[in-house]
Amino acid sequence: MLRVDQLAPGDLVFVPGSDGTTDKPGHVGMYLGNGLIVQATHTGDVVRITPLSSWAGEIAAMRRIIHPKPIAAPAATPAPQDGIAAT
Repeated sequence: MLRVDQLAPGDLVFVPGSDGTTDKPGHVGMYLGNGLIVQATHTGDVVRITPLSSWAGEIAAMRRIIHPKPIAAPAATPAPQDGIAAT
């Protein structure tokens, strides 16, 4: 499991929330870096950027999602010739 000082942008941070427990968290935020998370308090609420410190003492788990196989970059678009864009 990650420690708070190991969080990187994109990591997920889980807390019990109003409808969960430490064993089955009911809320998740995404770490943005610089001590900030993005989250919505509940379904239908606006998305907010809040300090991770506001979740101090409530964090149930932190996870880093890693794709098992690198995703290939899309093929480059050919450069236009004679000022005509490729279609």
